[in-house]
Amino acid sequence: MQATTEKSDSQGLAGQFRAPLFGELAARMGCDQRRVFLELGSATAGTLAYLRGFRCCLAVADAAEELLRLGSEGPEVLTAQRLKALLPDGLDEPVDAVFCWDLLNYLSQPALAALGRLFSEIVRPDGLVHALVQTRDNTIPDRPGRYAAMGAETLFGEAGESAATRAAPRYTPWDLEKYCGNLVVDRSVMLRNGMQEYLLRVTPDAAGPREIPALYRSGGEFWGCRYRIALLAIKQQTKKPR
Repeated sequence: MQATTEKSDSQGLAGQFRAPLFGELAARMGCDQRRVFLELGSATAGTLAYLRGFRCCLAVADAAEELLRLGSEGPEVLTAQRLKALLPDGLDEPVDAVFCWDLLNYLSQPALAALGRLFSEIVRPDGLVHALVQTRDNTIPDRPGRYAAMGAETLFGEAGESAATRAAPRYTPWDLEKYCGNLVVDRSVMLRNGMQEYLLRVTPDAAGPREIPALYRSGGEFWGCRYRIALLAIKQQTKKPR
């Protein structure tokens, strides 16, 4: 897993912002072969216009509100059949990439696990999931936002009409890998608006939620495991002999 950090500022979650990993996803998909993209939220004119430059099919689930409702009802309703029923009709091809936007912030741990299992069934091996997770602030808007691709590395976020907020779960990379057992963090970067941008890679052979070693959960708010390992190495070198 690779992680980088952008200089932060005080801009809000709404409005236009730079999203370098969305640009990386687009570059990996390329334009030389047909791709299938799954939009879990609602379609936006900006995203549709941007994707005209690709040989692709965009399947729009518009399933954010229903996923929130199912997650609030308890893990027993989060069956594969219920989740597959949220997918667009006619989605009979393996998906190359999924646009989650900020939806993961609103899902419970059982819902994350169920979504990871669903992705392992419908996404190609090593397919990608793009997500934005709030890691700076303690609260988020009460409902998921709407996002549009304005360019290769530019997204536009639009908050809902309600001014209500809820507590942000502030999932770490290791939370995501633990609860979304079929996803691993491929790349992550901290954005200026307080969101951690992710490219998650689908691994169908993962065996559900798995325990992440405590070593990688400890210390600080920086999400790069290489950084933590380097700190541990420095501590070992500077430790006084007994």
